[in-house]
Amino acid sequence: MFLELLEMYRYPILFIGMLFGGETFFVPAIFLSFTNVLSLPAVIGIALLATVISDSVWYYIGMKIPVDTMQTKKWYQKNREAFEKGGKLFDHHGPVVIVASKFVYGTRIAAQVLAGMRRMGYWRYLFVNILAILLLQAVIVLMAYVVKGSVEQVADIWRATELAFLVFVIILVLLHLWVKKYVDKRWFRQ
Repeated sequence: MFLELLEMYRYPILFIGMLFGGETFFVPAIFLSFTNVLSLPAVIGIALLATVISDSVWYYIGMKIPVDTMQTKKWYQKNREAFEKGGKLFDHHGPVVIVASKFVYGTRIAAQVLAGMRRMGYWRYLFVNILAILLLQAVIVLMAYVVKGSVEQVADIWRATELAFLVFVIILVLLHLWVKKYVDKRWFRQ
């Protein structure tokens, strides 16, 4: 019964998963598209729509946060210097911050909220955000194709694609960690 529901509603489930889970659902969906369980164009379209909606909600939350109220919070006071650096960085390089946030684990939501708090025009924000989402999707799909091609070339040695998928996930994690370390080192030097 449960598997039949998953089969019947796979795309609405993907949409809800992407809306709340982001890339956590996107990476397995790409894998499933390579195994012909899901359609790759549908996965990309659904992921784009869900991510735009989710990010827009965070943007509007940022628009509604009173900056004066936020500055009185203990967590803000404790990290005041980081918040001020982040604000200045966003003021000078807002679109770059939005794009980079897609590739640095743990910064996506903060960048969307910051875009709203810094009153970046919504249409400009939306344009940059869509480009950033498509860029991230392209990188993930390209990496998946590379891994898939590698697996097909050594199919006689490796019969299970689980190993290739594991390598793909490890590469993504390492890429996220490297970019985060680079951004922290480059933009948030003490």
